[in-house]
Amino acid sequence: MKWIMVAIAVSIALLAGPASRAQDSQRIAAVVNDEVISVYDLIARIDLVVATTGLQNSSEVRRDIAPQVLKNLINERLQFQEGARLGVQITEDQMARAVSSVEDDSGALPGSFFKFLQASGLSRETALEQIRAQIVWGIAVRRRLGPNVVVSREEIDTARERMEAGQSEPIFRIAEIFLGVPNQSDEQAVAADARQLATQLKTGGVDFGAVARQFSHNATAAVGGDLGWVQVGQLAPEIARVVPNILPGNISEPIRSVEGFHIITVLERQEPRATAAGDVSVELVQVVLPVTDEPGSMHDNEQRALAEEVGRTVRTCADMRELSRVVGNELSGDLGTMKLDELPTPIRLTVAGLAVDQPSAPVRTINGYHVLMVCARREAVDRVIDDETIRRDLVARRLGLLARRYLRDLRTASFIEVRV
Repeated sequence: MKWIMVAIAVSIALLAGPASRAQDSQRIAAVVNDEVISVYDLIARIDLVVATTGLQNSSEVRRDIAPQVLKNLINERLQFQEGARLGVQITEDQMARAVSSVEDDSGALPGSFFKFLQASGLSRETALEQIRAQIVWGIAVRRRLGPNVVVSREEIDTARERMEAGQSEPIFRIAEIFLGVPNQSDEQAVAADARQLATQLKTGGVDFGAVARQFSHNATAAVGGDLGWVQVGQLAPEIARVVPNILPGNISEPIRSVEGFHIITVLERQEPRATAAGDVSVELVQVVLPVTDEPGSMHDNEQRALAEEVGRTVRTCADMRELSRVVGNELSGDLGTMKLDELPTPIRLTVAGLAVDQPSAPVRTINGYHVLMVCARREAVDRVIDDETIRRDLVARRLGLLARRYLRDLRTASFIEVRV
């Protein structure tokens, strides 16, 4: 009920006139131990979230995200307070590197972060406070929990065996938005938040990485939720069942795990490395000039000359597709994506050395002269599995789990009062 009241109160503040809104902004939104979060703080953060994520800037969307934004502000206050208790201090250099990381992750030019804030009329301090909280919490987690995370040789070996067993399976570069469920009583509210975010993401124009930075409860929020390249066997079973069916760029429905709800997107998919002959897949288009006469005959020579002219004139796969509709026979056109080792030997030997958009020399088969072009080439990459990479992955996953429990314990032990 209290989160419904947050939404109502924020809606009133957003819809009120300037004088009334200024007065409302001084109200207290929440108290966290002995510190106050004002309605102004809440509205400023909502402004930042909407501007950076691409979420629709409507009163309905702002009202809907207000409870989750306030939860995040409360968590940040707890993180600052715990950082102060542990004596955590951050430097200007750490802040500068964090801002630079935000720019890099979003593909923006160096120095554009503050220009964007100014051009959008956003609070500089609101944005920096969020970044500062991430740095403080990261240091606090490593200082408080890091020494307790020990990965044994047996765990590394077990993880290696699982990864090697998955070498024949695709690997995925995925990103996630994770919403934790600290208590069973929060289940329905968090599920509703997750469904709402998934719906917004699927409408298009919304930046998944930016939404992850604002809403995800995992440490990977700082990098837009990017989990890097993973094998299905490295994922929780409920997520592993879904990921292979997600096309790159698509968004999953919320997935319930033991800890909470996950919204997954597949950024890239890489097929497994098979035998040496099957490492390469190519997307092909061809023009076939039919000839039934013996090689060296007048008709054969004419078709060969025409095929050579095709090779001299086409420049792109689009040219080849257009030409295949004008000349050639029913074998002309797109061949789709094929493994190199599945092609007939004369075709395979010709295609193997072609660059993308490079026409081949004419290839003579029983069907006539083929001119081929590679439109795309995909080569499996050797997957290096070293002990240090496995250890870092195991430590990061364990620290992430412990950090969520750490924050949950801080919430339980703190005085938190929501007043809006």
